[in-house]
Amino acid sequence: MKANPLFAKQDLGFWAMVKFVSERAVYTNMKTKKNPVSTLKALTPDEVRGTLEKCDIDQESISNQQCKLVSDYLKYRAETLTTKVEPVLMNRDEARAFFEEIKERVKPIHPIPMNRQKGEKRHEAYLAAMVGMLAEEAVGAENLVNDSQKLAILTENGTLKGIFFTPF
Repeated sequence: MKANPLFAKQDLGFWAMVKFVSERAVYTNMKTKKNPVSTLKALTPDEVRGTLEKCDIDQESISNQQCKLVSDYLKYRAETLTTKVEPVLMNRDEARAFFEEIKERVKPIHPIPMNRQKGEKRHEAYLAAMVGMLAEEAVGAENLVNDSQKLAILTENGTLKGIFFTPF
């Protein structure tokens, strides 16, 4: 997927506002008996400003144009996630089948992570497990430190190439 040019070159202040408003505002219509499907909603520029006001953000430092741009981005994000991303996501049965296929092929040595559910809903955390198994397959079990308490470090011939806060 390619970045939308309208948003790709925005400064860090824009992305800070997007993250802040996304965290503080209710931008989902949660699944309920009356509303059987949860949906994302885009905030209007006034709702963006209202969210910032409630959190004591200096209003003089924020233009109406900035609020509109954040609103436009949230609308774009909701539309993209709903129309392009969601239709190609796996459901649980598909994820389980793919997980089992990878597990059979890789025969992982490292423990398979479990989700945080209890009882009947408890099962392997399919995405995390698949990423871990594929990493184990790619670098070898002996080269993979699959410890969530440590940073994941990527080296090549002894040279540090990358570091990840989220481990494989």
